[in-house]
Amino acid sequence: MLMLIFFVGAVLAIFVLSWMWEILFARVMDDPVQGKLASVGAAYLTASLLYGLGITDGRSFNPMGFAYYLAGAIPVALYSVYRGRKVREMADNENAADTFR
Repeated sequence: MLMLIFFVGAVLAIFVLSWMWEILFARVMDDPVQGKLASVGAAYLTASLLYGLGITDGRSFNPMGFAYYLAGAIPVALYSVYRGRKVREMADNENAADTFR
C-alpha cells in the first residue's frame, strides 16, 4: 500500500512540475513532443533533486529520489508524448490560409 502511495505521489508531483516547466519549454521549442518531453525531464530532475536535498536531515545528498520519481516520470512522459503528437497533428491539419479569415 505504501508503494502505491509513493507511485501516486510521484505521478502527481511530476505532472504538476512538468506543467510548470512546459510554460518555458513551449516557448523555446518548436516541436510540441520535444517540448513536452523536455518538461517531463526537467520535472523529473527537479523532483529528484528536491527529494535528495530535502530528506538529508544534515547528512549528504540522498540519490534515492532518482529511483522513486522514475516510476512517476514514465507514465507522465507517455501521456506527454500522446498529447504532443495530438497537438502536432492538429497543427499540421490546420490550414494557414484559414487562420486569418
